[in-house]
Amino acid sequence: MTEDYLPGIAPVSIPEKIKDFFNNFHTFYFQDYLRYLKKEIPDEISLSDAPAIINNRKKLDAVFYYMAKTVAKEKTITGKNSFLNSLDGVPLCLDMDEELYAFGKHSISLAGEYERNILKGTDEWLVDEAFQSKHYDILEKKLKKINIVNIVDYLKEISPECKGKLIEKAHFSVNSWKKLTYIYDYLIKNKASDIKINLKGIALCPDESEILHEFGGNIYLAYSDLRKLLDGTGLAFVNTKIQTDQEYSRLLSYSGIKWFTPSIMISLLQNYFTERMPLNSAHIIFNNIEKLKEIYEYFYKNKQSLGKTERENLRKLPFVLTEKGNLGAIDDKDLPLLLPPGADISNDEQFQDVLKLDNLINSQILEGDLRDFFEDTLKVERLSRIGYIKEYIIRYYEDQCDDAKLKLLHIIKDSYSQLKKYGVLEKL
Repeated sequence: MTEDYLPGIAPVSIPEKIKDFFNNFHTFYFQDYLRYLKKEIPDEISLSDAPAIINNRKKLDAVFYYMAKTVAKEKTITGKNSFLNSLDGVPLCLDMDEELYAFGKHSISLAGEYERNILKGTDEWLVDEAFQSKHYDILEKKLKKINIVNIVDYLKEISPECKGKLIEKAHFSVNSWKKLTYIYDYLIKNKASDIKINLKGIALCPDESEILHEFGGNIYLAYSDLRKLLDGTGLAFVNTKIQTDQEYSRLLSYSGIKWFTPSIMISLLQNYFTERMPLNSAHIIFNNIEKLKEIYEYFYKNKQSLGKTERENLRKLPFVLTEKGNLGAIDDKDLPLLLPPGADISNDEQFQDVLKLDNLINSQILEGDLRDFFEDTLKVERLSRIGYIKEYIIRYYEDQCDDAKLKLLHIIKDSYSQLKKYGVLEKL
């Protein structure tokens, strides 16, 4: 052996017995080192309590640097995998408590800076951060890495401790604005919306009172004027600190939180305006003319968002103020509403209002754009002789006294040609 490895130094001749003695030695390979560690070092042992061969970070680093070079030298994937597989069962994985664990036996994980900060204080089992940073190329091939799916699962797991609570009273992972926005930033950075991560059920959306709601729950994005209009309804709106950030707002929209639309507004009003009633009998939130005007103005400003169904539903909603101070529906089956006749009505169109019904929209809510809302957006017709006959005389004729009936018949007689022209005559 000496002759083989030290030419020119060893004697010319060595006794055969000595030669045989050295030839019986086995070359010590790295695999022998791993087998030794596997056999002699207990799993789950503190680094400082491990045998001297591996009892500090410097020695542990040296082993991993050697392994990295070995893997890099392997030319085939098979060779690389074979080497990495030989690490199974060897206690070389250092966790955050500086304990060594065997590869392949435990659920210890890698994690990036964002994930570590979110999981700080939990019992999540992670590799030592400095150790991971130095030896990531080897560790990533042996351990799973915490990713956005794992974080989302964790957030769903802690949501029962967050839902309906003030931010400061919620689970310790989200109990401050800093922690909350950090999670928002993480979800955006990791493109939760692009990779279609399901965020519904995570209680991380604060309302104006800083109470947390679930993504996809009963909380809405809305502008300040609408929030003011609906103050007192008990609706929850996203905290403006979150909504005013465009990226956060887009994240919330993706998560299932809706913008408060005219369609949702109609559904809300259907709970408050259920039947014809005096204005002063309406819910206290909506029992004054100014509030009604704000509602009409809201729909007029959002008229481009009103489809056929929305317009039909608005016509059926008993939220329109009448001349006599009641709230009724434009398409009320018993007493539909019309606009008052214009000042330019011709003499031929004038007639005596015999029925004295509360069938006209109140002139106080027909100023400026509001007239356009009723006339153009909701297509409410002005009261005319033909409309009076079609909508009211046909309905209420039989309920009148003889004198009133006679007056109504005169109105019909004076409109005979028009009734025939518009196909109303056959309905009489």
